[in-house]
Amino acid sequence: MIYELTVKAEQLVNMLDMRLEQDAVDDEDLLTSIQEHGIKDALTCRYTSDPAIFEIVDGRRRFRVGQVAGLTEFRVTAEEMTDLQAYSVAFMKNHHRKSMSEVEEALWLKHMTEKFELTQKQLAEKVSVNVSTINRRIKFADEVSQLSVEQRRVVKTERQVRELRKMSPEKKQEVLDAATRTGTLPSARALEQMAIISQDPREVIEKWKHNEDEFVVFMLTEQCGMTVTEAGVYLKKFRSKKHPWQKRKTLDEVTRFPDGDPRAQMYAELGKWYPLEIIDAIELVAPAKTIGTWQSNARTFIRELYQKTPANTKTLLQEMFL
Repeated sequence: MIYELTVKAEQLVNMLDMRLEQDAVDDEDLLTSIQEHGIKDALTCRYTSDPAIFEIVDGRRRFRVGQVAGLTEFRVTAEEMTDLQAYSVAFMKNHHRKSMSEVEEALWLKHMTEKFELTQKQLAEKVSVNVSTINRRIKFADEVSQLSVEQRRVVKTERQVRELRKMSPEKKQEVLDAATRTGTLPSARALEQMAIISQDPREVIEKWKHNEDEFVVFMLTEQCGMTVTEAGVYLKKFRSKKHPWQKRKTLDEVTRFPDGDPRAQMYAELGKWYPLEIIDAIELVAPAKTIGTWQSNARTFIRELYQKTPANTKTLLQEMFL
């Protein structure tokens, strides 16, 4: 049963709030409205173990600003709710009013999956949001959770985090540091442009290498921030295979092994497909005499390396290769 009643301010306590910050401007507008018209909508509450105390499920901001306005009593609607029902009601009311940022919504949903051990499908049913949105928001929350409190405050949208994800770790840190100093993170569109310009020239030229030289030079200037002259020199070296990363050592160049050592042949063959730095790294950890053994060792090495990789890097790898 739902009951409507009036209770004193000291009889009300707040349920957990996932807000990262309060909007001072909106609070001023609400304060003016309450002073002139009072609080229009009753606070949504649930009963507690103490019959004289009510927990605010929805209406924390109205309660806070109402107290500033001098109110000592508040209209409430009270009913029995489980924790899961209370969290779901609070989320849905704020979601439909669009009174939470995307970051706050994401953190709230992540908190619910952990607190109530819900699958994303179960959570979607409880809060009336489609599963794909839940999936995106949880992924978003995972990334936001790795940011500092100061960095979380400047992130406003899911798309901003998507664009940050495209940057190198160094560039991402540079952008976030600047944002925390100024209190503002560039828009998703601006971050998209910054991510493009910070691309590695090697990646860009590999992507567009089959196009006309003029176009490739244009893409190098647009996506890497090169000058036309720099781009022209870089492309010329690429066309003539003079970049260090284009060079492959032949069997004659492999002199690290004594004559007749089978690993010399193995290195020469592997060198057709893998950078020698990778071959050396695997050999250092687990020496091999045949290509089959080396490939097996490589899989083990990469698997162990992946397991020790930070969560944000794993997410990037999954998006690139899975």
